[in-house]
Amino acid sequence: MDKLMSDSIGELTEAMAKARLEFKPIIKNKTVQIDTKSGRKIKYSYAELPLILQAVEGALSNHGLYLFQPPFDNGNRTLVTLLSHKSGQWIMSKMTLNNAIDTKEYGAQITYYRRYSVCGLLGIAADDDESEEQVEGIKAIAEKPKEEAKPVESLPPMPLLKALLDSVDKVNPEFSRNLFNFYKIEKIEDMKKEKLNWLKEEMVKRLEEAKK
Repeated sequence: MDKLMSDSIGELTEAMAKARLEFKPIIKNKTVQIDTKSGRKIKYSYAELPLILQAVEGALSNHGLYLFQPPFDNGNRTLVTLLSHKSGQWIMSKMTLNNAIDTKEYGAQITYYRRYSVCGLLGIAADDDESEEQVEGIKAIAEKPKEEAKPVESLPPMPLLKALLDSVDKVNPEFSRNLFNFYKIEKIEDMKKEKLNWLKEEMVKRLEEAKK
């Protein structure tokens, strides 16, 4: 199996934690209606890729981070999304694309998966939750302006929270034990979603104070 990250991602993780605090609100500016195989019509909202990149690229750059998304075609069409840090550390995702579609559909598919890869790698939400039936509609992304855009509150990815917790425990060994006891949980995955952004900010704050 190909490596999906560098041997160490400590500096990248710390930079990401700080960058996420500076991400701009992401607006769901588009809607799509899909006719599913079962005959149902499903409508959902999402943010276009340019708006997502506009919301995150400035903060990423401020902290030495950069996104690459090159497509490869060596018999199997693959989209690689690479998040690199100025330290040389990196993390990436790979998505295999459909080889059996024409050029126009291939371009639409790349755009679709670029959007989802960016959101997944950065731990941000830019669309409504999808069912399998909605995914069927990838070929039918017939977009029209959304009547009323709404901001999305993104949640930090769990690998980032775990890495931050490990770092905080090194400077404050009692932190995780006190945290788990206070919220009556056994692991960080048990934290309520509405507490995750607070926890991330609190851990970043503790790390910054430890450096002073």
